[in-house]
Amino acid sequence: MLSSFQRWGLIAGGAGLLLALAPARAAVTVEFDIQPRVLHVGESAQAQFTVRGEKRPTTPPLQNLPGLQVSDPAVGSQTTIINGRVDHFVTFTYQLMPTRTGRIKVGPQRYLTGGQSFALAEIELQVLPLNAATDNTPATAGAAGASSLADLVFARLTAEPVTVYQQQSFTIQLAVYFRDINLDRNISLSNWQPEGLSLSAFQELAGTRAVISNQIYNVRQFRCQARALSSGRISLTPTVRGGLVIPRARRQRGGVFSDPFMDSFFDNPFFAQSEIRPIDIDLTPLDITVKPWPAEGRPPNFSGAVGRFTMEARVQPQDVAVGDPVTVTVQLEGQGNLETLAAPVLAASDNFKVYEAKLTSKDVNDTQTAGRKVFEQVLIPRSTAATNLPALAFSYFNPGKGVYETLTRGPFRLQVRPSAAGAVAILKAGELAPTATPEGRDIVYLKPAPARWASAPQGSWLTSPGFWGLQALPLLAVGVTRLISRRRAALSQDLRRARRLRAPRSARAAIRQAEIALRQGQRGPFFEALWTALAAYFGNRLNLAPGEVSFEALAAAAQRAATPPALLERIRRLLAQCEQERFGRATHPEQGAPALPADEGEPLIEELQALLRAFERIRL
Repeated sequence: MLSSFQRWGLIAGGAGLLLALAPARAAVTVEFDIQPRVLHVGESAQAQFTVRGEKRPTTPPLQNLPGLQVSDPAVGSQTTIINGRVDHFVTFTYQLMPTRTGRIKVGPQRYLTGGQSFALAEIELQVLPLNAATDNTPATAGAAGASSLADLVFARLTAEPVTVYQQQSFTIQLAVYFRDINLDRNISLSNWQPEGLSLSAFQELAGTRAVISNQIYNVRQFRCQARALSSGRISLTPTVRGGLVIPRARRQRGGVFSDPFMDSFFDNPFFAQSEIRPIDIDLTPLDITVKPWPAEGRPPNFSGAVGRFTMEARVQPQDVAVGDPVTVTVQLEGQGNLETLAAPVLAASDNFKVYEAKLTSKDVNDTQTAGRKVFEQVLIPRSTAATNLPALAFSYFNPGKGVYETLTRGPFRLQVRPSAAGAVAILKAGELAPTATPEGRDIVYLKPAPARWASAPQGSWLTSPGFWGLQALPLLAVGVTRLISRRRAALSQDLRRARRLRAPRSARAAIRQAEIALRQGQRGPFFEALWTALAAYFGNRLNLAPGEVSFEALAAAAQRAATPPALLERIRRLLAQCEQERFGRATHPEQGAPALPADEGEPLIEELQALLRAFERIRL
């Protein structure tokens, strides 16, 4: 039996669990809008309240509006759960019918629901009189109240801003205005390849209405992002082409063979197709002025970044040994010409070996004008004196302010330890000593000599060569064992020689790994295995520490042995290619490293094996 205290504890725990498992509930919000906001007398507008986060909101009061007749609201609701978050909203939709012309204001007003009060902003409607020029009958160029087709449909091209700097991103918007005609949905641009601009694809925005010369026009809007490539004056004069939708006249029927049933069938609206007549829509050209970057105050490290950016940088690891790689990660984020943005890099020095920076992550919008990029650069300390990485500086031009700005991160401190001297011992000293024969005396039983000796029969095994050959095997085994023991003892005293002998065998395992990676088409593991084979062979062959395997160290040791320059150049090229693939290859972050085809990897393995055979013939 549970005590009352335990029962209340279980109830409270269950309630807490239910609350923890319950989806998160959004805060209550209210949205209010009226569309369209420009209309004629006789047309209706739709006012909509959207209440989120409240299951049973109060019906909004929308009554006693001068100049408007208000219908009863239509109520709808919907609930969605996305990633544990509940989004419940209720809509109240009213039909508004204007009873006079002019400007009619709705609000501001307050709305009370769920014990909360919400302030709703004022919305203004513009009601125009109905006249002959706004007849809804599909019109052609000769419509009543219009002097030409250009009065019924035209386009405007605008830019924000109109004056920009080189490499600055800005917005171009195309608006098509039309009234009293049916315009096809398809609108195209020709002659839209202006020199000096990089343009994204147009995206259509929500339609709207506008009043021009006391006439109401429907407006279709399109927007694209542009980037100025060079300074100068650019004139945009595209041709905008649309389609005028004209209903076909119904065929006249009748006569002797007229069939009332067939006439009514073919007069059905399904067969009343329309004709689309292509038209060129009038457009005023747009001129854009592109200014060059100012020379005054330009930083030396400025590389063409234009916009507004932030930078973060980190160095990992910060406690390394000589020869261990250190990765510098730089993140650039902001708005601007991200498509061509390059990261700040550290230059090579006596203390560091530096590889090319590579792009590892990219998260930008469709127009390449906002987002972030992440770069990585690998450095290898050459000595224990490499304890300080200089500061990273990124300079960009801010077109809003018209000045250059520089972001600085660092310097960074490193703890660099000496690398491990030499390689791992080939054999332990204790394993090199030959096994000693234990001291002691064997017991030998003596037998009396026979009375007489008898000769061996003819053809006995005692007289065969094979028997006496077997007697020599123990002596040979003892000799071979002594040779092996002496060789081991000599190698234990001469590690340089031991590593030279081990070099070919140390590279074979890595070559097998490279062959496996090539069969699987894995570029990264392939070049990593190729580098391991080179480092293992030359590290052992030249008695270099693991962190000291570089072309400079290899060349210095090889030149003392009169290595042919052509062979050194082949080794340098293969090492450089491996290092570039390992540390400096810029891959597309969304797709990763490209696959490695067999016709690219097989020649590299053959070249590696040929280099190792050639180097084996060099006397060190």
